[in-house]
Amino acid sequence: MLGLIGALLFIVGGIIGRSAAVPYSTEFWRIAAQPAAVIIGGLAAVSAAAVAFRAQRAASQTVLRGVRLQVAAGEKQFRQTYTADVEQREADTNSTAVNRCWEKFTWIVALHQGKDMAAPGEVPVDIAVMMLESLYDDAKALGDPTLLVGIGEYSRLVVDAH
Repeated sequence: MLGLIGALLFIVGGIIGRSAAVPYSTEFWRIAAQPAAVIIGGLAAVSAAAVAFRAQRAASQTVLRGVRLQVAAGEKQFRQTYTADVEQREADTNSTAVNRCWEKFTWIVALHQGKDMAAPGEVPVDIAVMMLESLYDDAKALGDPTLLVGIGEYSRLVVDAH
């Protein structure tokens, strides 16, 4: 496209140059033509450099914008993954704590009931009630409603039995 425009300008310039008289004498143009061509060529080179600089600057800003978007997307993905991992660890920790609370409850019941579950166990009632109250507080903090009901009902049975 630029070649076509250049050829067209060359033809138009040739036609205008043939139809008009050249100002000044031929001797003047023999001396002044080379410096004029150097100045015009220098201006064209500086103009081309300015256009290239602006194009490069626009391209680099576009690339930089894309990199920023990629970094933002990566950070968002990292935050989501990190949050999911933290939530999973908290759920695992809570589940482990609830399981330990159930184990303690069954241990207290076994200690209080005895080995055959028919004879009284080795733990006095007041100590069993104290341990059950502490375990009830732990279960309440963990938020397990089934464990809360089980500990509460067993505590009432122990207190009512004695």
